[in-house]
Amino acid sequence: MAKLPGRLRLVVVCFRISTVLYILLGLFAIVGPTFLIPSLPPEEAAVAGIFVIFGLIFGLVSIGIAIGVEVVVWYLKQLRYWAWVTAIVISALYLTSIFLPLGILGLLGLLDAETQAAFQAARLRRKS
Repeated sequence: MAKLPGRLRLVVVCFRISTVLYILLGLFAIVGPTFLIPSLPPEEAAVAGIFVIFGLIFGLVSIGIAIGVEVVVWYLKQLRYWAWVTAIVISALYLTSIFLPLGILGLLGLLDAETQAAFQAARLRRKS
């Protein structure tokens, strides 16, 4: 990996951890309800179907979020200003979830003076 400015490497690591957690959560949501079906009585098959559909939707959304976070990481490494702003929003949203430690570390890395300066300089280079 190329040398990243400031504490951007910390942000990349935090986002990669969240990506893995989102994928695991998504896979569990997709596969988990199928273990519930055999234990239900036949008259509750409709309930099992709802759990399977909900799990599939939740799992696909979770995996979609993981892909979105990876796209942001890709463009953070290229010092795209919009990715920096998006990463700040994602880290702020993490503060309200179980990803609280990742959100705190992400914001510390993104709001580091050297990191901010690198993204501002890259933004100005692209404009000129």
